[in-house]
This record gives sequence, structure tokens and C-alpha cells, in this order.
Amino acid sequence: MRKPRTVASLLLAGSLALIATGASAEGMGTPADLAENFPAPDAGLLQPENATITRSEEGVHLHLDLTTPEAGSYTYPEDIAADAQAQPEVFTGWAFVFNYPENCETPYDCGAADFEGAAKGGVYNFSGVSNQLSQDSGGEIVLNGATDGYVRLSGDILVGQEQRSDLPPETTTFALENPMGAEIHAAIAPHGQFNAETIADELYNPTGSPACGCWWVAVFEGSDAEADMASS
Repeated sequence: MRKPRTVASLLLAGSLALIATGASAEGMGTPADLAENFPAPDAGLLQPENATITRSEEGVHLHLDLTTPEAGSYTYPEDIAADAQAQPEVFTGWAFVFNYPENCETPYDCGAADFEGAAKGGVYNFSGVSNQLSQDSGGEIVLNGATDGYVRLSGDILVGQEQRSDLPPETTTFALENPMGAEIHAAIAPHGQFNAETIADELYNPTGSPACGCWWVAVFEGSDAEADMASS
């Protein structure tokens, strides 16, 4: 029997509020767990219906709509100075992929200990956006950005796609290879005020870490693809 879900320690350490919702192993799904930026977990800026994953044999598509937060009203990574907590702001989208969640230290509740093991974890930067610029699916920086009162982060991760992240060289991670069954943690990292001189680097690099309680995170459940096939 599958263990009742909790939020993975790697991504959601700290006092974060969870919202349990439905989940889907194929097609379009909504998150099994969702957490707001702490210490304002009840702000409702990231709603379950605004965090979706679409799965296919070729890969996954992630889409997160975050109600544009008021600058200075939420928790920022420690390296963002107070005078940089102002509009327009920059946000990046990150995906933590665990290809075989049944092999995680705690099955179907993957975390930091599971990247280099049989769960075959990986890290992707799937989007970046500000009120002025955004990153398209090909990685090009284009004029666009947060619209309609939302910060919209959307992107594809394809099977075998090279990971774009700033990982320590001694860290072993794996590309996406099980899009239908992988457990995927999609996160939004805040970067503070837009800076034209640093935006190109910011769209590809994180600030802080999910464990700081300063990211918004949606966890999409995985499944044992072989077991699912056997039972069908």
C-alpha cells in the first residue's frame, strides 16, 4: 500500500501549509501537495487549479500561474537585499524530477536523498519571467512577462533533455526518462527586482533554495509505470 503523501523534505522544509488536491498519472493533472511562500501560507497566491502538469510519452508540460505578489510582502532568499524587494520582479520555474518514485527512500515521497539513487532524480530550469522579459521554450529571452495580475511560468521538459541548472560538480543527476510515472516537484523561485544587467543570468539560475521556505511549490504525484501496466 502506498504511504500517505507528505511533502518532500528537500523542497518544503519548514512550517509550510499544505493543500491536498486530486492528482492524475497521465494526461493533465493537478498537484497532490501545494505550499505557499512562508510566512504567508494562507495568501492563496498559488491555487491548485493554477498548477498543472500534462504528461505524454515524449515529456511533460508544466504551467504555474502565481498571483503577482506584492513586492516586499513575502519571504525572500537571504541574498536579496531589502532595496531589491521592489517591482518589477523576476521569478524562475524549477522542476525536480524523480523518474522512479517507487525507489525513493520513502516510496512516492521523494527528497534530497533520492537524486543519485535508483529513483534517478534530476533538476530542470523550465521557465523564467519578469514584468518585462520572459524566456521562451527555446531558451531565448523575449519581450513578454507577467500579465493579467499573474506571474505565468510555463515550459516543456522532454525525455533525455539536457538539464539547465547550477549544480555542484560532484552531484550526479539524471535526465527525464519516465514522464508518465515520474514524481515532479514544480517550484517558483523569487529573484527580487528586475535588473537589466543581470537578467540574462537570473532567468537560468536559482536564488536561495526550496528549503528556505521562500519558494512556491507544487508536487505532482508519480506512479509505478510497470505496476500500472500490469494492473491494466
